Amino acid sequence: MANTYTWEFPQMDVYPSFADQSNVVFTVHWILTGKNNLTPATEASVYGAQALTYTAGTPFTPFDNLTQ
Repeated sequence: MANTYTWEFPQMDVYPSFADQSNVVFTVHWILTGKNNLTPATEASVYGAQALTYTAGTPFTPFDNLTQ
């Protein structure tokens, strides 16, 4: 009776330009969905948003190179 969990990232808010970088993500919106295989099956989701801070000079991953 294992649970399965799925992450989704439906939206990211970006600054077009910040600290000499382009498309800097400052908020990641996420959804976590859990399901089980019981009868009847149960599913629940939770939504959240995480603020991020970029400090100039620290490692930076360009927006086009971000992966789940």
